[in-house]
Amino acid sequence: MAQFLDTILNSTPAPVVGRSMRFAGLRQALLTENVANATTPGYKQRDMDVNAFRASLAKSLDERDRGGRLDLSGVDESLTFETGGITFHDGNNRSMEQLMTESAKNALQHNALAELLRKQYSQLRSALREVPQ
Repeated sequence: MAQFLDTILNSTPAPVVGRSMRFAGLRQALLTENVANATTPGYKQRDMDVNAFRASLAKSLDERDRGGRLDLSGVDESLTFETGGITFHDGNNRSMEQLMTESAKNALQHNALAELLRKQYSQLRSALREVPQ
């Protein structure tokens, strides 16, 4: 039974959507931390590399599509320090407009992924109810 569920789950987008939600959640925490430390002297904004995450996720999906098993353990969720923006006299490189824009975009992405995952599990639950005993 466990192998059956593992096969079903790995053949759907649910693990990828779940991993993307995890990334968006971790990123939202960092963006919130950046906002909270906007007036902290010397604080440097941190973020996660969205492009590296997407590239490593695409690589994992390509490997699965070539007949391999979906392995998301190597997906890049690395932390980066923002070097852009204006450095203020207190050493902080805040950019509130950029932070709020990125935070809103990330929250929308997280909510869309949550809805997609909810529908995936709802379909899976419906399919399992239809299995004859």
